[in-house]
Amino acid sequence: MNLVSVLLFAFCANLDNVVIGISYGIKKIKISIISNIIIASLTTVGTLIAMLIGKGFAFFVKSYLAKFLGGGLLISIGLYYLIKYLYIKYYKKEKMQFPNEKDIKYDKDFSGNIDTKEAIMLAMTLAINNLALGISIGSIGIPIIISCSIVFLFSFVTVYIGNFFGNTIASKMIGILAEPISGVIILSLGILQLLF
Repeated sequence: MNLVSVLLFAFCANLDNVVIGISYGIKKIKISIISNIIIASLTTVGTLIAMLIGKGFAFFVKSYLAKFLGGGLLISIGLYYLIKYLYIKYYKKEKMQFPNEKDIKYDKDFSGNIDTKEAIMLAMTLAINNLALGISIGSIGIPIIISCSIVFLFSFVTVYIGNFFGNTIASKMIGILAEPISGVIILSLGILQLLF
């Protein structure tokens, strides 16, 4: 169960990375190996800090309460992603499009490449986005070292794949559906955590 949770967590934590990689790939903006390593490293550090906060929280409360709160937070995050997607698609009736010009905001010098400084800015944004997810996962006792190692690997691979295949129909569909997919998986993780 822990291994499945770790893999699902790493997948969800890096769906934004796929979207970013695809966004830049479509615009022919290259993410070098060095920049990708920086992004993977900093997002992993952010995940580590968030998980340590969650683990520290769990240390001060009873295990069943930490499990309940962690699972509840995961369910809340999953529902947020799903409700946000459904609200935009069906209530506001906006056509779900990908990518969007606003997605491309870190190639400040318009060089067509993400340099070290731009990679750091991008990684910090991705790390902040994963903060709540990392805290909730850390609080339910998921192994931190294994999780962070897999998050690093997933981050590197997903950014590379997204950037490389950015202009394909399949990648655009993944970009459009990334949020609801993530929502379903995180919601499922939360429910499983409460049940087992």
